[in-house]
Amino acid sequence: MSRIQHIILTEASLEHVLSAVRGLHDMSTELIAEEVFRQMSELAAHRLTPMTIWCGRGGLYQSKLDAIHNGEQLVESAILVDTPDLAELAIDMTEANDARKAADFANRRYSEAVKRTYPKGTKVRVGTGDSSITFTVTGYGSGHSSPGKLYGTNMTTGKIQHFYHSDAMEVVE
Repeated sequence: MSRIQHIILTEASLEHVLSAVRGLHDMSTELIAEEVFRQMSELAAHRLTPMTIWCGRGGLYQSKLDAIHNGEQLVESAILVDTPDLAELAIDMTEANDARKAADFANRRYSEAVKRTYPKGTKVRVGTGDSSITFTVTGYGSGHSSPGKLYGTNMTTGKIQHFYHSDAMEVVE
């Protein structure tokens, strides 16, 4: 009997798993499922924490590197967990990865919007508390880590400084 109680698969990793057991097509679905769980349990080797395995068309692997060494070109991940509590943790990890991807996408869109709003060479008046400074936009922060950051030359001092789009008060003609 398999020790693994839950497997979290993507659509692609399920396709790869089913390919890996394609020789069992004449067996019942219960036996095929049991075989998939057995193969994955062997890979997990009594681990108590969730484990990522890699599913390729030719089999299941403990690491992506193992899959590549076996000639696999397309592999997808699956998460093996032993208890319902760990299954919840694995689902939370999947949700966290999805949220990170959404945040990365939003940061890229934010960065592009800032670049369209303040093209290089634009003169921008920026609030600095009680006063304001006029900058000529010369560059942008990283779309990944600081999408709202702009770099500009201070029109008064000539120094290059950074500021954030949220501090911009107006575009100066």
